[in-house]
Amino acid sequence: YGLNMNKKLLYLFRRNEVKSVLNFLENVDFLFKFSTDEIVIYQSGEFEKSCLKKEIILLNEYSVLVEIQSKGKYPDYCQGVINLAITILQTSNSIVDIVETIARQWKIINFHTQINQKIGFFSTIEETCSFILNLLISIISVKRASILIEQNNQFLIAASIGLPEHIVKLKYLNISGISGWVFKEGQALVINSDKDLPEDLKEQLITIASKNHSFNKNFVSEPIAIVPLEIQGKILGVLNLTNKVDETPFSSEDLKIITSIATEVSIFIKTVSLIEEVKQNEKLKLEMSLAEE
Repeated sequence: YGLNMNKKLLYLFRRNEVKSVLNFLENVDFLFKFSTDEIVIYQSGEFEKSCLKKEIILLNEYSVLVEIQSKGKYPDYCQGVINLAITILQTSNSIVDIVETIARQWKIINFHTQINQKIGFFSTIEETCSFILNLLISIISVKRASILIEQNNQFLIAASIGLPEHIVKLKYLNISGISGWVFKEGQALVINSDKDLPEDLKEQLITIASKNHSFNKNFVSEPIAIVPLEIQGKILGVLNLTNKVDETPFSSEDLKIITSIATEVSIFIKTVSLIEEVKQNEKLKLEMSLAEE
């Protein structure tokens, strides 16, 4: 049986299918866990007994703890299997995905830490959003990004990266187009091409294009991810990310990360807004007091 198992593993290993190798080993007898100090990258089940552990360094930078446990059938194979698992991790193309997962998770943890440490340090919404946006693009690297906050039925460009200068100078934008749709509907969108546009949004864009005498074949020339900034049922604005640096489409995983971050961003912006409001009220009271004197 051991010979047949080795043949199967060798076949899968040559095909470079890491998940298939792990699934096969799990079905046979073994549980796996790959983790760093901060996160669990992969875990196939609950470890009930003491397990074999080995630490490895991936890409000369990332420390990963590999743990393995036999379910009871082949405990003597643990040493050989953990060595095999480590070899697969160190040589497979899939290691890029694993390392990227570790790096991204670490950046997300750092994002939340930085946000919590800095809250109350900024005196304006613009300063807050600029800080947030620079942190965010370290997690999902894009060529353009912006945070638009609703003020008096317009979008305030609270922060931006990569937007044309003439747009930034406007300071305010109409609540329309794709960002306007996300704001009004309260629904996140990932649009990698025109086919991803909701039908009602597409009709709106056609109407806008005809009014502006613009008849481009495509409404979406670059991939876009837009999520609403919402707190307690109220939409504060939207977060826009456009055109990833590696030129890959936005994925459902990207949207999960952006949406998760947007929730905390909304709380942060609301908190700073309240602080700003209190300061304005105090300033007004002081001015009235001085005027009465």
